[in-house]
Amino acid sequence: MAEIVCLDIGGSKMLGGILSEAGAVLATRREPLSSRDPRDVAHQAAALVRALLDQTGVSPRGIGCAIPGPLDRRTGTIVHSPNLGWRNIPFAAILSQACRLPVALDDDARCAAIGEWWRGKRQHAECILFVVVGTGIGGALILHGRPIYGATDNAGEIGHTVVLIDGPRCSCGKRGCLEAAASGWALAEAGRKSARSGNAPELLTLAGGSADAVGADHVLRAARCGSPAAQGILENAGAMLGLGIANAVTLLNPQLVIIGGGVGLAAFDVVLPSIQRALRCHALAPAAQAVTIAPSSLGEHAGLIGACWVFLRAHPE
Repeated sequence: MAEIVCLDIGGSKMLGGILSEAGAVLATRREPLSSRDPRDVAHQAAALVRALLDQTGVSPRGIGCAIPGPLDRRTGTIVHSPNLGWRNIPFAAILSQACRLPVALDDDARCAAIGEWWRGKRQHAECILFVVVGTGIGGALILHGRPIYGATDNAGEIGHTVVLIDGPRCSCGKRGCLEAAASGWALAEAGRKSARSGNAPELLTLAGGSADAVGADHVLRAARCGSPAAQGILENAGAMLGLGIANAVTLLNPQLVIIGGGVGLAAFDVVLPSIQRALRCHALAPAAQAVTIAPSSLGEHAGLIGACWVFLRAHPE
């Protein structure tokens, strides 16, 4: 049985792993993303892959890659990734050339959803909505064991549904997207604004006295320490996330909503009450009563495991 190299590339980090064909994670390495230039990212990935191969001594079949979309999985092209700043980048070909291995890639949220369905605690659930809350917000759907792609591979993009008319500008260029209200970068921006206004001295302390250095992690730590300003930021983000989820629950009627991503998992217990209140308020009652909201059971490995599945489907032999 040959192993698969898997990559999960986000807006601020790169996670690599060696996985078995059964989806078992055998080794991992994590690094901050050193550049957002596509060729630099590919070269960093190639170095990470070499380190993993040196560590494990395996001879892999190829690479499965989870990466922020929207993208065209058939051509391996990133059509427009706001969190990477890419448009029409043939990244599968660039990565394959850098690593000298065949590559199959898919949207990071879809890979995480597939990973949870394939190998998570709630595997083989009939209808799953997966919401990734990290630097940005992504989403994906699994229906009857099949990932749903839509006409242009964009199905499930909950992060770019609008929750605030004329709200803050999103990285995609629109206003009022869920991503602009509840993502990691939105939390950081709200935290910086609060720190500059003098309303959150706790945030300034945690960020070493610089409002410009405030990040989403500082907001979460301050909220856990009792900062009213940080708690208000997270409560508002939870309410916006809950509104986006409520609309999706009414439309899709999933039995399970799974929250993943670094920010989503770190803040899950803090924002869950706000999400549940918004769900009760805004979703159609029968759909709201039927759905369970849970954190990803696979944590940061969900995207790697889904990327393994994606590669195996693209290269069955």
